[in-house]
Amino acid sequence: MLDPSSCPPSSVANAPLSESSLSCIRDQITHVTELGEHAYVMFCDLKGSTAYKEYHQPFQWLEKTTTHNALVASTIQRPGSRGLVVKYMGDGVLSIWKGKNKAAEVLETAISVVETIVAANRKYGRNGYDEIVTRIGVCSGDVYFFTYPTATVADPIGPTVDMASRFCGLAMDNGVVCSAAVFHDAGGKATFPNSCGPKKRLIKGCSDFQDVCALAPSGSDFKRCDDIPYFPTPEEDDDKTRDTIDKAERLARSGKPNDVVKAVEYLEEITKENHRHFYAHLRVAQILIQREDSGDLVNRLDRAYDHLCMAKQLRPESASPWLYMGRLFQRKTAESTTDENVSSNIAFALTHANQALQAALRIRDIGGEILAKTLIAELYIKQHELQLNKKAIHHAQEAVVTIRDRFDSVHRAESDALVTSMLVSLQTLSDQIHENQFKQWKKDLAKARMLWPYNHRIADAEAKLMKIMASSSGQFPP
Repeated sequence: MLDPSSCPPSSVANAPLSESSLSCIRDQITHVTELGEHAYVMFCDLKGSTAYKEYHQPFQWLEKTTTHNALVASTIQRPGSRGLVVKYMGDGVLSIWKGKNKAAEVLETAISVVETIVAANRKYGRNGYDEIVTRIGVCSGDVYFFTYPTATVADPIGPTVDMASRFCGLAMDNGVVCSAAVFHDAGGKATFPNSCGPKKRLIKGCSDFQDVCALAPSGSDFKRCDDIPYFPTPEEDDDKTRDTIDKAERLARSGKPNDVVKAVEYLEEITKENHRHFYAHLRVAQILIQREDSGDLVNRLDRAYDHLCMAKQLRPESASPWLYMGRLFQRKTAESTTDENVSSNIAFALTHANQALQAALRIRDIGGEILAKTLIAELYIKQHELQLNKKAIHHAQEAVVTIRDRFDSVHRAESDALVTSMLVSLQTLSDQIHENQFKQWKKDLAKARMLWPYNHRIADAEAKLMKIMASSSGQFPP
């Protein structure tokens, strides 16, 4: 156990540790790998406590927090339990079980904590904002115990502790998330029937995927465990990454086969260095799917599939990964050699297209909605042509009708964008208008009127353009 109190203190109260103290601590840490103890770590976190404190009086949130912590602690330290509560962290409780072969006991205790809290809510009529909801994370591994000079007990630290805390963020309300290793050692689904996993999930602060499982008590009072939420982490681009993306985009836009191959190489280089990079995964998949040449198509689509799986993990709320996965299976349909493969690929494509549609509707992404419905209509037409679905053409017609309803919003936005772009250019004009520039503006205004004839800003923009032309003695045709 690391013990800084054994090192010489600073000569001034509350001052930073002296160099001799730091040197002493460093000497102890040199042997830290020999001091790690295998333990199971459980972290129980009260959900929604920050928001509750904002809108309630101190006596209310103090009562809720302390009740949660007391219920958790009393369950962990009940007679016969080998668990030890080592720290209260505001609205959270950290506990450990030292040693090995205690996985089942730890998870059974976690389940008991949930059952105790739910029973207390029912007994005391706690509901709505006053309801106590906990989320629990469990992990096992080496834990290091560090005794701070002002502490009364050793403080557990290390990746195992961090991971248990992170797992709380993946747990459903009154649920538990643990590492796949702990779940397996505890007996798995045979011991905990209301469970799911293992599933690979990205955890904040970790570069690699973690295999995790979710579980909850069984019975009608508890939600069914059927999935584990994702933890999307946005990428942070440095200058080198931005330059590489720009280079790849220029090459991809050229359309030349060799340039497109090079663009994919640049983007895949980014995904190797940072496999959380959503855009790079998505763009690689898009290019691989849309390439017209059929050379090595199977390998190309397999690579695209892997990239889209990563993109879905990173941002499951985005419609784009689901949409391109639908396009991927649509492309596979064109290359299928048997009726059975064609049918199954269309079915897979429709599933992903509908997922894309739901994602677009949730965030009111009109563009994503149009693209998803277009793909759905295309797939139903294919089913109709192959006589795979008697109602296919009816479903295709439904999709097309709703697409038309959405075009008005898109056309209105595009019309406004064209007018605004011209007005900005006029405001920043520092020289005489050139004929080609004038013609392009007239062309943009004509397109804006075609897209949305009722756009009153078009007449204002034309008036300003003519006024500037008159003041600069322009002689271009109207």
